[in-house]
Amino acid sequence: MSAVKKLAVIIVYFGKFPKYMHYFLQSASYNKGIDFKIFTDANYSCYTHYDNIEFIKLNLAAFNDLATKKMQLPVAVKSSYKLCDFKPMYGFVFEKYISEYSHWAHCDVDMVFGDIAGYIIKRSLYDYDVVSSHGRYISGAFTMYKNTESVNRAFMLSKDYKRVLFDEKYLSFDEASTVISKLWNGYDLFEFPSEIESMSHVVKNPNNNLNYYFGEFIEERIKDKIIWSKGKLYDGNNEISIFHYLVYKGKVSFNVPSFNADSSYTFTTHGFFTASLGAHTYMWVHSIYKNFSGKVRSKIKRKLKSFTS
Repeated sequence: MSAVKKLAVIIVYFGKFPKYMHYFLQSASYNKGIDFKIFTDANYSCYTHYDNIEFIKLNLAAFNDLATKKMQLPVAVKSSYKLCDFKPMYGFVFEKYISEYSHWAHCDVDMVFGDIAGYIIKRSLYDYDVVSSHGRYISGAFTMYKNTESVNRAFMLSKDYKRVLFDEKYLSFDEASTVISKLWNGYDLFEFPSEIESMSHVVKNPNNNLNYYFGEFIEERIKDKIIWSKGKLYDGNNEISIFHYLVYKGKVSFNVPSFNADSSYTFTTHGFFTASLGAHTYMWVHSIYKNFSGKVRSKIKRKLKSFTS
């Protein structure tokens, strides 16, 4: 990989890391042509440290201060969910951290990577200003941007970007605002009115002269099972680049086994599994019990707290 074709993936995560974080980090570590910069206030000492993954201490107040200075407008994010609106702005907000890179990207951690570095190179995706892993709209889960002044400030081309900064509500600026459901039904982005002019509107507006690629290299549904092994990700016989398990992780039956760096693992709609079919069944039943009982305990605690407050 050429020295000028280097990608930094920016992740901003506040609060305790999820139990599947080990698996995300391991899959990221196999993509040696990519560096990951994780801005967080979480305790990361328990995680395996990889050469291409850097943890940078930052809390929500410090993020607001940094964003306020960069935007020269008051930024007061109050929830981690609202941070999603800021994803297309990360190249601008964190530009001092990515000056040596030709490109940057944002991504989520409820995913695993296959050989995403190889996929980008084989398809010459570094030639584009903006590359979305979704074919219909800018993907909040993984989108890549060219690290230039004009592209990093492209979010300012939205007539609504100041509203996005000031509104406490998540507005889906990072994706396609209120028209996203229409896109899944096959309609065009500009066929319907949108609550705000999102990043998808900005990128696809021909007047903005952005060279973009909207791909289909992220999978978010399991047909049968998906297998990860030593940096490769397979859906049946097909090699894939990213698996984003957003729709499955909230299930009571969602299993996340203890992390073993030497293991390959299988994804089903019930989570991660690393062993035999018998162990798979046991772990699945155990995870249902554990997750369900945990939710019941949390509900009881909330009830007791309401009585005593």
